[in-house]
Amino acid sequence: MGKLLKYLKVTAVICAVMDSMQSFITASLKKVWRYKNGR
Repeated sequence: MGKLLKYLKVTAVICAVMDSMQSFITASLKKVWRYKNGR
């Protein structure tokens, strides 16, 4: 039971990290896109 809980916690952390990374990448791409189009 403890192993399963640990696995779920790790999965939740990975999901959270992936989510924040995705939003960070999206924001960066939007900035680059705006910079390119603003010239």
